[in-house]
Amino acid sequence: MKAGVYLRKCETKSSFIHDFCEEYYSESWSEERLDRMERQWDLTDHQFYSYYVAVSKNEEILGVLGTYNFNGYITERLSKRTSVGKKSNLPVQDFLHWAIMECCRGAGDQWFDLAGFSPTPQSEGEKGIRFFKEKWGGELREAPFFLKDCRPSWLALLRKILPV
Repeated sequence: MKAGVYLRKCETKSSFIHDFCEEYYSESWSEERLDRMERQWDLTDHQFYSYYVAVSKNEEILGVLGTYNFNGYITERLSKRTSVGKKSNLPVQDFLHWAIMECCRGAGDQWFDLAGFSPTPQSEGEKGIRFFKEKWGGELREAPFFLKDCRPSWLALLRKILPV
């Protein structure tokens, strides 16, 4: 924050596409991806899904973070430092996570899920992810989870009857 970085929520399709998606998918951005992201925005329930960007004082996107919020429980969905964010050497991910936690706390939310880590890291990347998440002082908890089967009922029944 001392460096002039601030948090901005993507409130419009345009900001979601240009500020969030183009940065998150920078290595694989295409017209096909653009079409998918526009459909995603149109189909998203914005009461539950939110997208944020860390912005420099020069209006450059330094990092992005997407969240899912339900019943006082927030979980991280997508998070990434941009190439500009990496070059800045600022702790952009720390800023994003702290700012989101503060927003959520102010809204009365009770839990922030950092989306897990490997209990037995196999690489330096996995070790870094675990370190990043453990430093927040949280604790391991079972995460609420549900799976909705949207297959036609006849197909679900057939799969139960026939071994696959």
